[in-house]
Amino acid sequence: MYSKNNLRHKLNPVDSSLGFLGAILAIYGAATAFQLILMLIYLSEVIADSNYLTSVLSFPWVIVVSSIINQGALLGFCFLLCKIRHIDLFKATAVNQKVSLSIILILPILSLFLIMSNTPLLTAVDNFFELIKYKVPDINIDPLLNSPLGIIGIIFATCVLPAICEELVFRGIILQGLASRFRPINAILLSAFAFSMMHMSPAQTVHQFILGIALGYVVLTTKSLWAGVLLHFLNNLWAVLGTIFQKYGFGAVLFDNTIFIYSTAILFSLIGIIGFFLAVDLAAKKTKDSIFIKAITGFKNREQNNRYVINYDVIFTPFQRVFDEVKKEYVEQPLSGQEYIMYAQDKEKKHKKIFVALMCIAFGICIAFWIYSLFLGIKGYV
Repeated sequence: MYSKNNLRHKLNPVDSSLGFLGAILAIYGAATAFQLILMLIYLSEVIADSNYLTSVLSFPWVIVVSSIINQGALLGFCFLLCKIRHIDLFKATAVNQKVSLSIILILPILSLFLIMSNTPLLTAVDNFFELIKYKVPDINIDPLLNSPLGIIGIIFATCVLPAICEELVFRGIILQGLASRFRPINAILLSAFAFSMMHMSPAQTVHQFILGIALGYVVLTTKSLWAGVLLHFLNNLWAVLGTIFQKYGFGAVLFDNTIFIYSTAILFSLIGIIGFFLAVDLAAKKTKDSIFIKAITGFKNREQNNRYVINYDVIFTPFQRVFDEVKKEYVEQPLSGQEYIMYAQDKEKKHKKIFVALMCIAFGICIAFWIYSLFLGIKGYV
């Protein structure tokens, strides 16, 4: 029988792989179910016109409701996974950790800086898709921007909900689990790639990957999921505000210049992401422990330890209190508790196989749908 005290406070890579695969199934299962409901509601119209459902999906109220259902499915999946895996959701995902005031004050500026510095690169990507005749899916939210209620609805559906639900999955369950075994920079990159591929949209892949790196860096540096939630919210909010500005004629003419785009895209993006990392380190007072600096220097100052070290909190469930004593005994007397050490090593190997298998399945699904989406876009079906 499990109690609150018997829940795990740390995640492992198997939790991450289950989280990634489960998130894909949850969000796209919810989306499919919602489309089936819409098909039943508009059955007569769909029978008369097979393309009618596509137009229904662009209705303003459908966009909002669809986002709420999809994000709700992610949130529900998080609670279900943690219940099945006996995980303390709030402690394991760093939800219970506060964000410092300096981070709260600097993130609005850094989020805008990140968007502006990467705009040339993202525009260059858009131009590449134009060259290969890929039609970027167009979600028209203009009707929602004609009233205060519509603006509130779109901000809630595209800014608030994704910031909470997607962060709980990708920077909570997935990133924290990966960080228990991988170097911080590798955990950030892998979780960012999972985040970008989950959207299965060629047009968003580069943007979501860069954003995923920034989000992962903020969360691991501040040790609080709320920092990622705030940055994610601000990123989406700036995008909505940009759409509003464009609607009323405040476009950025500078980025229509092709020479400017291709000559500065990579440089601006590199400066932007590096500047973002260093600013977060400074605000979080983590300059000596910087994940970015350690990644660049290749962990040269890292202490070498050839002995196999076991993270008992990750491998074993909390109700196996005996292993806390074994760990202590192992440190003091290396020859004691050898059977437990061998058991842990065997468990570790099984975990690795499960992790690799589940990640391959999850990425396989995402890549297949990504290619299919690219094919439809080139054919002009989206």
